[in-house]
Amino acid sequence: MQYHYLALYSGLPRSACKYSFINCSNGDNQIDAGEYALFFDIMGLDPKLAEEAFKAIDTNNDGLLSLDEFKAAGLDFFMSKDANSPSKVFWGPLV
Repeated sequence: MQYHYLALYSGLPRSACKYSFINCSNGDNQIDAGEYALFFDIMGLDPKLAEEAFKAIDTNNDGLLSLDEFKAAGLDFFMSKDANSPSKVFWGPLV
């Protein structure tokens, strides 16, 4: 199993970034819906919520998240003031 560490934003404290990794089991450097669900599970989130979040941040709708899509959504989650931004479900629905 191969793990890729994805820092969302170099300006974030290292402690905030250290959990931002994805299990990329096939080594294609893209994240599929199953790998994103595993990311949710690793983070202690309900993996069932990953599907909606995955679809929202898959900006080119190809069924895969590139590193650029993942980083952009993660950064936008923390930095955007737009409450309607698709990245606001990066970690699942906020309650």
